[in-house]
Amino acid sequence: MLIGHLGPALAARGRWVQLPIVWLVGGTMAPDLLRLVLSATAGASQMDPNRYTHLLPWSLLLAVALGLLTWLVRRDRQSAVVVGALVLSHVALDMLSGRKPLWYGGPVGLNLQAYEPIELVIESALLVAGWRGLRRRDRVSMLARRGTLAALLVLEVAYLRQTFLARPYATRCIEHPVRPCWIRRHDRPPIEQGLYRGVR
Repeated sequence: MLIGHLGPALAARGRWVQLPIVWLVGGTMAPDLLRLVLSATAGASQMDPNRYTHLLPWSLLLAVALGLLTWLVRRDRQSAVVVGALVLSHVALDMLSGRKPLWYGGPVGLNLQAYEPIELVIESALLVAGWRGLRRRDRVSMLARRGTLAALLVLEVAYLRQTFLARPYATRCIEHPVRPCWIRRHDRPPIEQGLYRGVR
């Protein structure tokens, strides 16, 4: 999930206009940003960065840490709570899109990212809902412009374009457009069945 995470940040900006958007977006994207940092560090190959960014109790600690940092900088308890809640919103939304467990041995996400058309609809709905919440309070900022919303949606479609053009979506069946054809044929990969022999 990418643009879907921006929905809660925009909605929070519409509700609490005094909060800088940088703090809100930083909060909602914090688990992914921290994962990038951990992945770039030495020895990352020996650990799972998702463990320390997306799974409880580590994600809860991240929310508390960012909430505390927000309070130290802004001296505003409400801002701290909102930023911390946005960190946890990221983890909650990833339970829809991915297969990461909520904790080791705990419930696993729905993995809607395996069905890109469905995930695109959900992400777009989250973004549009957050944007509309922002527009109710703010009609003049760059974020509140229709062009910004359109640009974000176009970027998401462009990001997913390669996935749609690649297998299995490029070989999806007419009767079941969101699953690859081989799922309907004994649940075996197409290479094993030779279903795509000669298909380019």
